[in-house]
Amino acid sequence: MNEEELNKFKKYLGSAIPIELEAPDGSKETFYLKPLRFEDIGDLILLGKAFASFKPDSDPEEFFQKIDEETIERLKNIVDKTLKISYPDLPDDIRKEFAARNFFALIGKIFEINSLGAPKTELVKRRIESIRRAKK
Repeated sequence: MNEEELNKFKKYLGSAIPIELEAPDGSKETFYLKPLRFEDIGDLILLGKAFASFKPDSDPEEFFQKIDEETIERLKNIVDKTLKISYPDLPDDIRKEFAARNFFALIGKIFEINSLGAPKTELVKRRIESIRRAKK
């Protein structure tokens, strides 16, 4: 394959997107998240399926009552994988604590960057954002 053909493919690869997070002291930092890999698309689709039953304006408590352990594990898995892809040199303990502290913000951004062009992805992003706002 020549360089010109290769460059056509590269134009369609996902690049990192920024996410601004606020630390407990009120300071803000920007981080850059890269999209998940092909092998993780199944988890994203299954998560979209799990979230499809929730209305965007439903009570966040409904979400926590209906969500199952498998869905929680998938959410944790995609956050962890995204951070590993985006920051491969980040020590495990820091990555896990960072993921826990910023879980809902990260989930929303992960669905944004990995939208796959699916309309359900927008629903998931809105749902996560409403839960995040309710938890503040």
